[in-house]
Amino acid sequence: MHPRLRTLLAVPAALALLAAAGCGSGNGSGGKNGKLNMGIAVANISLNFAHEMVLGAESAASHEGNVNFKAVGPPNTDGPA
Repeated sequence: MHPRLRTLLAVPAALALLAAAGCGSGNGSGGKNGKLNMGIAVANISLNFAHEMVLGAESAASHEGNVNFKAVGPPNTDGPA
């Protein structure tokens, strides 16, 4: 499989895992205010692919409602950051 294709397939899978990890049974899940906390960390927030991932996740969070969303990442490629 081509490396770019693997990367493109890995992104939605990672987002699905994040969403599944935040899902609860409905009784007491979501913290004190009942909202789901969801976030995404990217290696470089200024790269086009990372920006598109953040926009997609923000859109999903706003469509779902009742979701606290936060995106983090350095403005340049810096692995340790």
